[in-house]
Amino acid sequence: AKRAQFHYDPMEMSNLSREDIQMGWLDQMMEESECGRLEDVQRPGEYAWIREGDEDEHVELRQVSAKMTKVAGELGSFKVQRHEVYLKYVKDSTMGTFLFNENRASHIAAQKRTSEVHVKPNVSHHKVDGHIQNHGESHVLAEDTVWHRKDVGSVAALDIFDAVADHPEQETIAVINPAAEDRPCGLFTTGGKHGFEETLATQSTLYQSLKKVEEVYMIGDTVYVGEVGVKQACESAGFEWRWEMERVLGKACRVTGTPEPGAVAVVQADHGYVGTEEETWIFPVGVITKQEEHARTYTSCMSEDTDARRSYIPADSIVVSPQVEFFRGRQSDGYPFMHSVFAVGQVISVPMRHSGFGPAAGGKTTGSWSQSELECKFDLILSAAAAAGAKVLMVPDICAGSNRSYKPSDVGRALGTVVKKQFPHTFAEIFVFGTAGFVDNAEALGTGDPCLPLERALRDSEESISKMLVSVQVQVAKQKAQFSEVHDSIEACKRDLKREQQEVQRMKELLASKEEELRTREAHLQMRERASSCFLSLCTAPPKISGALDVDVIEIHHEPALNLKSHENPMSTKRMYSSH
Repeated sequence: AKRAQFHYDPMEMSNLSREDIQMGWLDQMMEESECGRLEDVQRPGEYAWIREGDEDEHVELRQVSAKMTKVAGELGSFKVQRHEVYLKYVKDSTMGTFLFNENRASHIAAQKRTSEVHVKPNVSHHKVDGHIQNHGESHVLAEDTVWHRKDVGSVAALDIFDAVADHPEQETIAVINPAAEDRPCGLFTTGGKHGFEETLATQSTLYQSLKKVEEVYMIGDTVYVGEVGVKQACESAGFEWRWEMERVLGKACRVTGTPEPGAVAVVQADHGYVGTEEETWIFPVGVITKQEEHARTYTSCMSEDTDARRSYIPADSIVVSPQVEFFRGRQSDGYPFMHSVFAVGQVISVPMRHSGFGPAAGGKTTGSWSQSELECKFDLILSAAAAAGAKVLMVPDICAGSNRSYKPSDVGRALGTVVKKQFPHTFAEIFVFGTAGFVDNAEALGTGDPCLPLERALRDSEESISKMLVSVQVQVAKQKAQFSEVHDSIEACKRDLKREQQEVQRMKELLASKEEELRTREAHLQMRERASSCFLSLCTAPPKISGALDVDVIEIHHEPALNLKSHENPMSTKRMYSSH
């Protein structure tokens, strides 16, 4: 009904609510584009510019695409070819988002190890077809985790959409997101080049969830106000600053409310003044933290010694976003809005990088990841997934794009070690995405089979050799076909040559007959020439008449003085003279 009433008359825009304006803008953008699909500005059907293009046009298009995703998430619906599509879990996902750390993990430690097999002592047993045979008793072994792998050259170019969309049990999936520490969804809103997190945010409602992490504080929460840069942060954000506020810097405070978006009202937890009322102070959310150890440096202003923003996720925590809905398609298709929506169980965001910094963005590295740090990260990730009831994990190389140096093989080793030691039978399936070093080590240590990389290498070698043999056979078949074509061409040329020879022979015979005819005509012509010559010689001499005049026949002797026409018949002349 609101869409039907929407008009673009500027005079009426002031009477519309923000929701109505957003709804009309989104409808207009959907109509102007092909179901919200981005433009293929380089070549038709190619969208590599989404992750590689750095021109102003590319930045603007990515910003518009991000705004469309944000508006659709805020409205909870969108239209695709006059068909209304609803997002059912945006509110539940946003309000259900929570931080997960070691303290919370300790409460669900019992859920880490499930389906353990206990065998009675002093009883001989052996494993047959997945069962332990024991004097007629059978103990079913827990089903091992099934590993799936996908070798990709760069996690930044990874699009996990197909793996999620094709899985039959999407509600049990937990997608691991190597998140930017400094802002929700990295460069998603600024139009930067798309990496793994930016792609995930464009396709789903993840941004609404992560944005709430730095905005929402519940009344009664114990928080701490930063010490460094708080004054500058408050003044730059338009909040009043008074010297009395310094009393709460770095100290425990209690949230009393959220008077406006992006603001938190706090009171000092133990103000220490008997008989006086609690003083309430309003701070921007950026200077508030729930971790006391982060109170000194937890500010929203830019750091002076580094060019990086604050971390909106505490370093010892990860973010669990439940029921994240996917409503836009593949990056390789230009992120079109879909007619049907599906949701995954959880997206677990792990702060691992600074957006726009680090080796992936041409920056410098700041140290390296130790094996113990990586194992602690994966222990926390898998604990959160287990606590949320996930049965399927989709894990990319979480250190890809990090501003620390690392080896993919070390990351895979840490993942496999934690799975094997702490979660051997917790998850039914684990999908790993990354370079060969990462996926090989993760699967080898996760399954407890150290020979797996070698076996896989052998299988890959066999497959490559088989492919090469097939390719050789195809080439040989092509060569044979080409040889057969050449042979047929040669035979056809021979037949044509034979026909040409026969034609030449026929032409020779015809020429010989023509020559014979020509000779005959030439001889006949010579005879006529001789006859003509004789006649001319007869006609050019003057006549001499001898004999008596009374005789009937006289002899005519030709003399040169006689002038007779050459065309007159000599016989007729003779007869004429005879008659005369």
